[in-house]
Amino acid sequence: TGGIFDNLFNYKVSLIYKKAMRCQPLEIDIATGKSAHEWMEEKPVIPDFKMLNQFLDIGPKARDYAQSKIGSDKVKHCFAGCFIRKKLDLKSAIMIGWLKELTDSSDCSENTHFEEADYLATIAGAIAGKKNTCERFCQRDDIKNASGQEMLEIAKKENHLR
Repeated sequence: TGGIFDNLFNYKVSLIYKKAMRCQPLEIDIATGKSAHEWMEEKPVIPDFKMLNQFLDIGPKARDYAQSKIGSDKVKHCFAGCFIRKKLDLKSAIMIGWLKELTDSSDCSENTHFEEADYLATIAGAIAGKKNTCERFCQRDDIKNASGQEMLEIAKKENHLR
C-alpha cells in the first residue's frame, strides 16, 4: 500500500479509536474482557489500495445483506464475511471485520458494542466465501450453534488454512 494512503487510513482509524475511548466502559468485550485499546493493537495488515478503496462501498452492502438473512448475530456476521469475500480479497475482509468491531466500540451504544466473537464469525464467513458454498456454510446446523471461535476453526479446517 502507498505510504500516504496508509497514513490517512491509520489517521481515520485513530479517530474511531478516540471516539471509542469516550464510551467507557462500553468499549470492553464482555466475553473476553478485551478493551478497545487492546483491539486497536491487534490491527490486521492493511490491504492494497485497490481493495481498500472499495471499503466504503462494500461495508454497508455487506451489513444490509447480512441483516436480510435469518439467524443469530454470529450467523449474520458469517454472511457478511461471505459477501465481503465475494467482492474483495481475504485481507480486506479481515480488515473490514476488524474495523467494524472497532467502530461498534465507538458509537457508545450497548446494542452495537464490539465483540471479538463477531469478528471471528465474519472471518469464518470470509474464509468460507472462497468457495461458492459460503451461504450453505453459514446456514449449517453445526455453524448456526457455534461460537465465533468455533466457526473460524471449522472454516479454517475445511479450507485447509492454519
